Amino acid sequence: MLVAITTIFFMKNGEFHPKRGVGFNANRTGRLMARHLTKIFHNEGVSLNGDQWPILLHLWFKDGMNQQEIADTIFRDKATIARNIHVLEKENLVIRVADENDKRNNKIYLTFKGKELESKVLPVVFQLKEKAQRGIDPDEIEVCNKVLEKIYDNLNK
Repeated sequence: MLVAITTIFFMKNGEFHPKRGVGFNANRTGRLMARHLTKIFHNEGVSLNGDQWPILLHLWFKDGMNQQEIADTIFRDKATIARNIHVLEKENLVIRVADENDKRNNKIYLTFKGKELESKVLPVVFQLKEKAQRGIDPDEIEVCNKVLEKIYDNLNK
């Protein structure tokens, strides 16, 4: 079954092109960007990896999310989120607080240190974004995003 699905994505004019698939290229690019970010963070003295920083990013946007909301938002399983939140807690970047309405759930909040980190991390992220998009017309970026959103929507129905 996997071979059939893979072939559908990689076929072009009836020929097999393993590096021409949308899924392959989106995944490869995402992984490379995560590796670059981890390296840049390390050079800046920030101990975050590709699985941890998206958690902080979403908390900077909406503090107090629960673990399941974070998992759903960044497409990771709840166990992976729990492990990464544990690491972020040890670094004093987040705290877990029992949900008042459901004691089985924890809400995740940024600490002062976690909030402060935003001003150090986001400029680095934007620099990488600029480097990655260098020489690409903004209209092409928009088309790329629309196509990926359509693919996501088609698969999420």
